[in-house]
Amino acid sequence: MKRKKSHSTLLSLLSLSIFTLLTLLLSLSFNVFASVTESVPANNYGNIQFKPGSVSYYDNGQLEGGTVDSDNASINGLPLLKGHELEFYENGQVAVAYIAADTSIAGFLFKKFVYEENIDNDECCERGRIIFHENGSVRSGYIKEDGITIDGIRVKGNTKGLPLSLASDGTFRSGHVEREYFKRGDKLIACTGHTSLDDDKELRSCTLDDDITIDGERLKRGTKIHFENNGKIYSHSGNCQAAVPHRTY
Repeated sequence: MKRKKSHSTLLSLLSLSIFTLLTLLLSLSFNVFASVTESVPANNYGNIQFKPGSVSYYDNGQLEGGTVDSDNASINGLPLLKGHELEFYENGQVAVAYIAADTSIAGFLFKKFVYEENIDNDECCERGRIIFHENGSVRSGYIKEDGITIDGIRVKGNTKGLPLSLASDGTFRSGHVEREYFKRGDKLIACTGHTSLDDDKELRSCTLDDDITIDGERLKRGTKIHFENNGKIYSHSGNCQAAVPHRTY
């Protein structure tokens, strides 16, 4: 009788062990599957197919970006260029897009993508890359039209230098001008070429279009100048500067 009871107990223990082992194996399989599923992001977003392995997400699950891998893809009316990045802000707004065709955005015609290097020793940047502010307005891009006016400033299009840059409220921050006067302190300075303003909409940098004396220094027409935050000025030759990544803004 003792032996029978012992045998029955052994069978019960064995059954319990097998059940426990199967439960552990099923749980492990599910966790592995879930982990793999979570670690491999979806490769599509609407009509946009992304290159496998290029997709990334923010911690909140919002798509951060990826490399476009489909023809004729578009988002918000922007024709996207295959093989180039599409990036988003954490709030879901498009941050960076490369356009495959000339595209009208907010009333301006922006140039399609083309990469041109060392043009006039003043070019290193990719045309056709549109950078947006987090509120959805254009931050920078290359305009195709010539002679448009922003804040009373006549801006040149189809230029070979750095792109047009706008503040988040759509006001002028930098771009190419033919000849315009800009305020710096108590002076009005005639500028040409690529010109930039600071947060107070005062002149930050440009190429002088007139001879001028600033802080006792006589500067010749054609000199490239830059004002530091403390108001100090220095003259310089223009070096190619790539656009600053959108996430620093």
